[in-house]
Amino acid sequence: MLLKINFIICIIIGIFCYYILPKNRVTQDRLFLSTTFLILLFIHTFVDVNSLPDLSIYENAFNILSNTAWGRIFDEQIEAKIEDGFILMMKLTSFIGGDFRLFLFFTSLLILVPYYYLINKLPAHKFIAVLFLLLSTYNQSLFVLRQHIAVAMTLCTYSFIIDRKLWHFLLVICIAFFIHQSVIIFIPVYFLYGIKNNRMLILLLVIVTFVLYSSFGLILEYFAYNILEGYTSYVESDWGANFTGFIISLYNLLFFIIAVRKRAFTEPILKLLFIIVSLSAVIQFVGVGFNPVGR
Repeated sequence: MLLKINFIICIIIGIFCYYILPKNRVTQDRLFLSTTFLILLFIHTFVDVNSLPDLSIYENAFNILSNTAWGRIFDEQIEAKIEDGFILMMKLTSFIGGDFRLFLFFTSLLILVPYYYLINKLPAHKFIAVLFLLLSTYNQSLFVLRQHIAVAMTLCTYSFIIDRKLWHFLLVICIAFFIHQSVIIFIPVYFLYGIKNNRMLILLLVIVTFVLYSSFGLILEYFAYNILEGYTSYVESDWGANFTGFIISLYNLLFFIIAVRKRAFTEPILKLLFIIVSLSAVIQFVGVGFNPVGR
């Protein structure tokens, strides 16, 4: 229901900005982006904590850490696995105020600002990009805070990927890793973008799909048990992702290709987005039946 409401609101605002206001594209874009940003920020901040999973756990952890001495914040027994970077964010926020709503405000900014910054850099289709955000990640980001903060941080690396600044890229990935360890899945994007031959890029994406399809479970187990810390429960869970996520990702990919066409390979930022959206569809496809993909 929330997804439908947000979607309808953004469409109404888009119609007003792009079809009723004077035909000044810069003014239209600024008004649309600023208005939808404030609406989505408000919803993200003032969501009912008890209406969604995980948020009550985060609120309890925030209250515990607010009253914990600095030297013991990483030793506290918290109900869920929380990375050290996220614990540090909670503790720092508690110095400004002890209200969990303030923490939700800061995390909402960390999630939404990188998305809107990247959307504003697009040469066109900003209205469609915001709708993509609503259809893909926004609703889940309301309660899957750590992972979506890490994902948003990876978007800040777009200039490093395009300009081929590997060490700058890895520095941001390392910081995001201390928010959510799954961010390492974004590392291949840097190297895929470096492939100049577009046919080779598409061929490699197809090969990656077949390789992951045949061994995805083994790869997940290896990372959960040997590299990442605290994620074995995801692998051992009986619950798994269904085809809904894949259908949405495939729809996003097809819609993106139709919208930008050949520019997906000629404009740097669109090429980067094509790789990200393609990998998302691939992972959603091979990850059907696996718990971590649903997160």
